[in-house]
Amino acid sequence: MSPATSPSTTIAPSRWDRIGVMVSGICLVHCLFLPIIVATLPLWSLGESLHDWLHPVFALLLIPITGLAMRSGWQKHGQKSPSLLLGSGLLVILVAALWGHFMPGFAAESMLTLAGSGLLIGGHWRNWCADRCCDEATVCTAHEGHDHS
Repeated sequence: MSPATSPSTTIAPSRWDRIGVMVSGICLVHCLFLPIIVATLPLWSLGESLHDWLHPVFALLLIPITGLAMRSGWQKHGQKSPSLLLGSGLLVILVAALWGHFMPGFAAESMLTLAGSGLLIGGHWRNWCADRCCDEATVCTAHEGHDHS
C-alpha cells in the first residue's frame, strides 16, 4: 500500500463540498440566531430589511455551489444518494427563500430553511465520504465498476 492510500493519510473534502458545508452552516447559524438577535434589538426595521435580502442572497450562492459539488461528486464516485440529498436540500432552501415570507409565521420559514440546510450538509458530507473512498482505493467496494479516472 502506497503512502498516498494508507489509512492514516487524511484526505481533504473537495473544494465545492467544503464551500457548500460552510455556506450551509452559515445559513444554519443565521436561522438559529437571527431571531434571537432581532428579538433583543429595538431596531426591528433594520432586522427585517436584513432578513428580506439575506435569504435570496444565500439561495443564489447555494445554486452554483451545490451544482458544482453534485457534478464533481457524480464524476468522481457516481453515487446517487449525495446528489439526491443535495438536490432536495437546495429545492427546500429555494422554496423557503422564494415563498417563505408568505408562510404563516416566522417559524414555518425558519423550520423549512433549517431542514434544507440539514439536507445540504448531509449531502455534502456523503459526497465527501464517497470522494474519500475513491481516493483511498483504486476500486471502491461501495460503487464497484465506476471509472475512477
